[in-house]
Amino acid sequence: MLAVLASPYVIGLVLATVATLALGAAAYRHRNRPASRPFGALCVLLAAWAATTCVGLLVETQGTRLFLERMHWVYAAMVPVFWLWFAFEYSGYGPELTPRRFALLVAPTAVFVAVLFADPGTLVWSSYEFREVGGLYVVDHNLGPLTLALSLYLFVVTFAGAAVIVRFGLTAGHLYRDQTVALLVGVATPIVVSLFSMVDLTPIHGLNVTPYALAVSAIAFGNAMFRYEFLENAPATRRFGQHVVTKSLRDGVLVVDDRNRVVECNPVAGRILDVDPDDALGAEIDDLVDEDTLVDGTFDQNAHLWNANGTRRYAIEQSPVVDQHDHEVGRVFVFRDVTETERREERLAVLNRVLRHNLRNDMNVVTGRARELGARLGGEDAATAREIAAVADELVELSHKARTVETIMANDAAETRSLAALVGDLVDSTAHAYPAVTFDVDVPDVAVARSTVVYAVVSNIVENAVEHGSPCSRRPDGNAVEHAPDRDGTCSVRIDGRVDGKVVELTVADDGPGIPDVELAALRSGEESALEHGSGLGLWIVAWGIERLHGTVSITVDDGTSVTLELPIAGTSRDPEADDDRWRGDDGTL
Repeated sequence: MLAVLASPYVIGLVLATVATLALGAAAYRHRNRPASRPFGALCVLLAAWAATTCVGLLVETQGTRLFLERMHWVYAAMVPVFWLWFAFEYSGYGPELTPRRFALLVAPTAVFVAVLFADPGTLVWSSYEFREVGGLYVVDHNLGPLTLALSLYLFVVTFAGAAVIVRFGLTAGHLYRDQTVALLVGVATPIVVSLFSMVDLTPIHGLNVTPYALAVSAIAFGNAMFRYEFLENAPATRRFGQHVVTKSLRDGVLVVDDRNRVVECNPVAGRILDVDPDDALGAEIDDLVDEDTLVDGTFDQNAHLWNANGTRRYAIEQSPVVDQHDHEVGRVFVFRDVTETERREERLAVLNRVLRHNLRNDMNVVTGRARELGARLGGEDAATAREIAAVADELVELSHKARTVETIMANDAAETRSLAALVGDLVDSTAHAYPAVTFDVDVPDVAVARSTVVYAVVSNIVENAVEHGSPCSRRPDGNAVEHAPDRDGTCSVRIDGRVDGKVVELTVADDGPGIPDVELAALRSGEESALEHGSGLGLWIVAWGIERLHGTVSITVDDGTSVTLELPIAGTSRDPEADDDRWRGDDGTL
C-alpha cells in the first residue's frame, strides 16, 4: 500500500489538489476583487477533480470506483463553464453573462450529469471495464455519443473563454500582457493533455491524465496571482472605469462604426439627441438627427447642434477609432455644451466694445475740456484741471491696453520678425516720447514667432521701465520732462539679448525703485482681490502674452527692476508644458 501511495501518479494528483486548493483560499481572501469569486470556484472544482481522481486510483470496490468515475466527469463538465464565467468577469464583461445566459450555458452540462447518474446505457460510455495496474484501479471506457458531443461543446466553451482573454490582452496593451499569457498557459495545458486521454495515449491504459495537468495550471495561475497580482489589478477595473467615465461625462459621447451605426451612446448624448441610449444602439446617425446637421451622412467637424428643445448649443468634435492595424473602424463624436461660453463671450465682446469706444471718446472730451479750464484758470483750480486731464489720459491709455489684451488673446498667427528690428522700432518710438531716457541696446538678430504678441509684451516692459523705473515721465499734456537725474546723472534703460538653444533670452533692466510688491503678489496668485491688486494691465499683458508664446518670464527687484524673458525662436518646437511655471525665481525674484 505504501508503494502505491508513493506512486508518482498519486503524488502528482496530491500536489495538484493542494496547489489548486491553496489558490482557491487565496482567491477567497481577495473575494471583494473583480473576478475573484469565479476564479475561486474554478480552483475548488479543479481541486475536487484532482482529489476525486486520486481517490479513485486507490479504491478497489467497483461500485464506489464507478461513482468516483462519474464524479470525475461531473467536474470535467463543470470546469469549462466556470472558466468562461471567470474569463468574462476578469476582462470586465461580467454583466454580459446574465443569469439566463448562464443557465443556457450550464444546460448541456446539467443534461449530461442527469443522464450520467440515471441509466446512461450506451449514451455516456459505449463500454467500460475495471482494471488494476500496479496497485492502481482505473475504469477503461469507450466514450458514447453523448459524452463525445459534450466534449466537443466543452472544448468550444473553453476556447471561447480563452478568446475573451486573448482579445482583451491584445487591446489592453502591455498593462495585462503577462497576466494574460500566464492564464492562457494555465488553461491550454489541460486542453492539450485531455486530447491524449481521449485518444488513449497515456502511460496506463484507461487513465485520464487531464487532472495531472492541473498542477501546471496551478503554477501558471499562481504566477499570475502572486507575481502579477492579477486579482489586485484585474482588467475588469479598467473596463469598468472606462464605462464609468463614458457614463459620467458631462459631455455627450456617441461612437459609430464605419457604416455610421451607433455602437455607444452615453446618457448625455441621449438627452442631446432626444433618444434613449439603448434604443440608439444599432441605429444610423441620419435616423437620429436632422439631415441639415449632417455632411456626407455624418456630423461636420465644426458643426454646432441645438438640442431637441432648442435651448442649448453644442459644439461637435470627432476623432477616428482605429484598430491594431491603424484601419479606421469608426468615429467618436463628443458633444460639448458651449451655450454659456458663447453667451459669456458675446456679453464680454459687447461690454468690451462699448466700454472701449465710449470710454475713449468720452475721456477725450474730458481731457480737452480739462485742459481748456487749466489754461483759463489759475492757482489751485488750474492744478485741479490738470489733474483731471491726467486721470483722463490714464483711462484712455487703459482702454488702449485693453485692446492690446484682446489682440494678444485672439492672436493665432505665426508671423515672424527679427527681434533686433522689433526692439529697434520699439526703442525709437519710446525715445521720441521720452527724450531724457538713454537706451543701451544689444539684441541678437534672430527671428521670433508671433511678433505682434512679442512686441506687446516687450513694449509694456519697456514702458514700465521708463515710466516707473527711471526718473523720467510724461506730463499730462504729453510732453516729456526730466525730473532729478539718478546718481549717475542719467536716466537709462538697458536691453540685452542672447541666444540659448531654441530660445532667446531678452532682459530689460532699469535703475528705479522697482515694481510694487502688491502687483507682483497679484501675478503670483494669478488673480486680483479687493485687498491685493495691481495698478493697471501692463504686467498682465506680459503674463498673458508669455503664456501665448509658451515662454517664461522672471522679475528681479534689487536696486532697480530686471525683467528677463525666454522667447522661442521662430521655426523651433517647444513643449508648452516644459515651462508650465512661467513665473520663476526666489529671494526677490518672481
